[in-house]
Amino acid sequence: MIIDSINGVTVRNYDFSISQIYKSIYLFLVYYWLIRNKEYKPIYILLVFLVLIFIHLFNYDNVSGIARDVILASKFLVIVVSYYFFKKQLCINPTSFIKIMRLFIFSFFVLLSNLLFGYFGFGYEQYSSFEIGTRGWFYSGNEVNLLFIVLSLFLLSYLQIKRKQIYAVILSLLIIFIGIVLISKTAIIGSIIIIIGLPIINVVINRKIFSIYQIIILGIILILFSSLLINFFLYESKAILRYGNITESKELISIITHDSGRSIRKNNVMESYYDDPKINEILFGASYSRIAMDGSTEIDYIDIFVVFGLVGLILMYGFLIIILIHNIKHKLLRKNSFANYNIFGIVLILLISVTAGHVMMSGLASIILGAYLALPYSENRYI
Repeated sequence: MIIDSINGVTVRNYDFSISQIYKSIYLFLVYYWLIRNKEYKPIYILLVFLVLIFIHLFNYDNVSGIARDVILASKFLVIVVSYYFFKKQLCINPTSFIKIMRLFIFSFFVLLSNLLFGYFGFGYEQYSSFEIGTRGWFYSGNEVNLLFIVLSLFLLSYLQIKRKQIYAVILSLLIIFIGIVLISKTAIIGSIIIIIGLPIINVVINRKIFSIYQIIILGIILILFSSLLINFFLYESKAILRYGNITESKELISIITHDSGRSIRKNNVMESYYDDPKINEILFGASYSRIAMDGSTEIDYIDIFVVFGLVGLILMYGFLIIILIHNIKHKLLRKNSFANYNIFGIVLILLISVTAGHVMMSGLASIILGAYLALPYSENRYI
């Protein structure tokens, strides 16, 4: 996280990414550790990407596009190896959960520090064209949103499991505040879904009727308070010019469903496929050179299909869906307290992936996301 903060400065000022160097070393070391511990599934996923990149190298002469393919594949591979690494750690040494929890807490405070500095004028705007919002010193605003969502999912789930309701309410208000500071639709809507959804899951798990009334009242208060607070900050930060008044239902629906820029880019990309369909591009992708030509849609499943084809699409989304199925099994067997919350979290992450994007190939949030996906393998006595 600290390296990613520094990376935002070096990329913007010197066009040099220290994060890519760090993540490359991280990939090599974790792969080495996994092989030594006889965990070979990440190797198979790596081999598939190597085959896809070799096909691109054979079919296309755009070297810069192939280099971007490698970078995008490596971002997803960081999620994969992080998942298997933390899963293995939790199985070998259950007390590793405490270290993972500390990682999340530390990352949350690094994120919060970045955003607070950004709010007071240090760092970079979320939307530079409007000069609104902040991302602190981080480089990618969209990936900051994902990082914020994953950290919030973990921390609020943990407080629900430990039944620390007062702290959960305080954290819920802080999550709403951070969503407002980030300004983006993903952060604002995602934060509201989290603070309402997780307590409801807690009620369903514990089956306490009295708690249901508490949650309904708390939900109403949070919705009203967050709506007023959001509109105040939107007005103060001039973001009202971008989003309008979200307490009006027609404005809220428009915010959720409409993004003309992405829609146009999506149509451009897909039209190029329809006009000249090629079986090898449909199966194995057309490399990043097609994105460079038509523009990124910033919708994961479209960008993945364009770059890595159906093979890449099935591989990436299949990875998350298989983890989701494992979590459902853990839930049914009552093996882990986090399983119920992680099912909710993965569904939310998938929704973000197919709407706002920057999930499957997120460099900033990749390690944290991998750790979050592995949580159902922790033992209840250490939570």
